[in-house]
Amino acid sequence: MLLTSLIGAGLLTFAFPDELRVDYGKLRFGTECPQPRGKTEGLHFRICDRAVEGDHLRVCGIRYGETRQIAEVWTATTTDGLHYADERLLYRLPPPDREWLAGDVVLVDDGQLLAMICDCGRPPTAGHRFHVFAGGLDGTGWTHRNEAPVYRGQDAFGLVWDAENQRLINYQTTYQQWPKRYADNMGDSIRRVLHIRTSPDGLVWTPGGSFGLSGPFLPEDQLIVPDAEDPPELEFYKFRPAQLGDFWAGCMGRYVAEPPGLPRSGTLPHGPLLDAEWWVSRDGFHWQRPFRETTDLTGVPYSFAHFFHPPLPVGDEWRWVASNQVYALRPDRMFYVESLANAEGTTPVFTPGNGELVLNVSFGSIRLNRQSHLRQGYLMAELRTAEDVPIPGFEKEKCRFLSSADTALALAWEGQVVPKEPLRLRLYFRDLRIYSLAY
Repeated sequence: MLLTSLIGAGLLTFAFPDELRVDYGKLRFGTECPQPRGKTEGLHFRICDRAVEGDHLRVCGIRYGETRQIAEVWTATTTDGLHYADERLLYRLPPPDREWLAGDVVLVDDGQLLAMICDCGRPPTAGHRFHVFAGGLDGTGWTHRNEAPVYRGQDAFGLVWDAENQRLINYQTTYQQWPKRYADNMGDSIRRVLHIRTSPDGLVWTPGGSFGLSGPFLPEDQLIVPDAEDPPELEFYKFRPAQLGDFWAGCMGRYVAEPPGLPRSGTLPHGPLLDAEWWVSRDGFHWQRPFRETTDLTGVPYSFAHFFHPPLPVGDEWRWVASNQVYALRPDRMFYVESLANAEGTTPVFTPGNGELVLNVSFGSIRLNRQSHLRQGYLMAELRTAEDVPIPGFEKEKCRFLSSADTALALAWEGQVVPKEPLRLRLYFRDLRIYSLAY
């Protein structure tokens, strides 16, 4: 995907399978594992959203009291995602009839915040009741915007503000009637799936409608469900993506019910979760899943996926907070395409901005510290026209690399000047991960 909004330069990331046409061989798409950066200091709420304010970041989020009778909206500032200052309570929600369950907060335009939260329904099988609160970053003007519940539904959801289209997007977990191999707290005929709805104000949603375990159920054409490549018992537990420059990404929490007779592990009423999987989209509505078997979250707490928030841009990396720990990824090294054996692939058309082309890579034999007779990686690069015709003087034999510890390869063709016109790049490689092309 072409990343420009948060990078400030042309960057082709290989987050989507169609971003490197397979000309030969077998390619695999994968994700880099977020790296730990330390523990937060001065932060006592869950981050939901953020905005850039001059030389610092403004974060906002939600905090619950010792009982779920208390839910509050908070804000703070940070410059590095680790240390927080000016932490302030903005609004304490009125006590619910029973207890507050899941909630989310987004920053909308002109210093305004909107919080959506659900309280426990009566009975819960009829769906939990959703409420909307809104007010200013200065703590003024906060009101409960709805009288009757906005709708009733499942308590797993992720709320995002789409600034370009001036609307809220709600990634709402819902129910689908489905015969389950093993029953859980949802019974033996209901599975969790994803539904997406939008709203200008949080009060009127399209598509609308309530839903619950005992019905009603949303129409099948409004559901995003597991497919034939998934395990037959897979369910979509919770999804809260974010817009990352010119594309969207998030980690879908995945769940599979366990058979009866096993000792209960943990405190969840339905047994343990399965894992989380990176999803990507160009518009926030149509999602692709190239990383269902290659998502790497080794050592990262599940809350990274469950409470995924827009990244905190710090230096040359993006940072996220998960369970009071900070994790980071570089925007140019989040996703990759790789091949162990010989492979060839061609990029979409791009136009160099400054005549310099740099590939962010990692040779497998170096990364894994293999013996010298296993260091068989290479890269050759060939420039082609937008019509996919080789350009004389930019043949692959003139731009060659062997396995090395270098991770930023400046592409050059024996002194030739890269034309500033629409081009394609054909890559010939093996034992190599390619993360992105900066141009």
